[in-house]
Amino acid sequence: RVLRRQLELWGMRVVSAESGQQALTLLDAPGATPPEIVITDMHMPGMTGVECLIEMKKLRPGLKAVILTGSPEHYETASLGNPVAVLSKPVQRAELLEQIRKAIAAPGCS
Repeated sequence: RVLRRQLELWGMRVVSAESGQQALTLLDAPGATPPEIVITDMHMPGMTGVECLIEMKKLRPGLKAVILTGSPEHYETASLGNPVAVLSKPVQRAELLEQIRKAIAAPGCS
């Protein structure tokens, strides 16, 4: 909720999901607007953030993402391709905004 509020304060439209499966359902819904970027936590119900992004990228190959985690050294994200940023929690607002902007500006389309 805190992250959602912060993103909205930055002027971003936010669609949230309670789990990886719900995020996949929202992404694949008929008529769904492709997200400009996905921000996910590494730990969530049903699957990890990496697992979720792998499945999301099957639906939207150019998807851009930021993963938040308490222990980034324990996860392999190279298979996700770019642009995917991994940020350690607690994340500073300025760092998060910078990584979001960097990922959105990177080549590739969602």
